[in-house]
Amino acid sequence: MEPAEIERVLMSHPRVREALVLAAEQPSGAQVPVAYVAGERVPDEAELTEWGPARCRAAWCPAACSATTTCPRRETESSTAT
Repeated sequence: MEPAEIERVLMSHPRVREALVLAAEQPSGAQVPVAYVAGERVPDEAELTEWGPARCRAAWCPAACSATTTCPRRETESSTAT
């Protein structure tokens, strides 16, 4: 499952307006998905952790979720050519 697919799953939650999934490196060197979510009354990490596996493979559910007012942008999204 690609990060964009995980983002779509997270954004299908009724209280999530934006989602961004990035790979984070664990001490073992393994890459795990980490999500940032934004919206009104964003669900907490426990709710998203419980809600997500029913909609995507457990191995691709985010290892952590962080609620924020707006999601950070990927480097390619934040730099725009004029």
